[in-house]
Amino acid sequence: MDEQPKPASASHQQGHLTKREMICRISDETGMIQTDVKDVVLRFFDVLAEAISRGETIEIRNFGIFKTRHTKGKIGRNPKNPTQVIPIPPRIVVRFVAGKELKEKIRLLHTELPQDQPKESLHASTETIQMGNTP
Repeated sequence: MDEQPKPASASHQQGHLTKREMICRISDETGMIQTDVKDVVLRFFDVLAEAISRGETIEIRNFGIFKTRHTKGKIGRNPKNPTQVIPIPPRIVVRFVAGKELKEKIRLLHTELPQDQPKESLHASTETIQMGNTP
């Protein structure tokens, strides 16, 4: 029995791709069963997370590099009460650096955007994700 393609969800139409939509798209494009694709995608994310949590650098050629970085502790301030000092502990963050081909695809997309859409969000080539605190 053939599965009917699912219509694009509202989130996909707004430039947001969920894991479920990714699985459906890979299944449609490869002809693989969605449950098999789901198993592979979930395992890929598990391996990626395990390696990052061990502090390993993950290099995916032409896509990008995930690496951990230690940040120093610092003093923050409450924006509503600037006299209130808030200590921010040192921590480990994950940094993603886009690869050459991904940067080029983003650059091409950036030049094709209509003038009324914000371009700033596509301009950055790195993203920092907090993975937890380190004393």
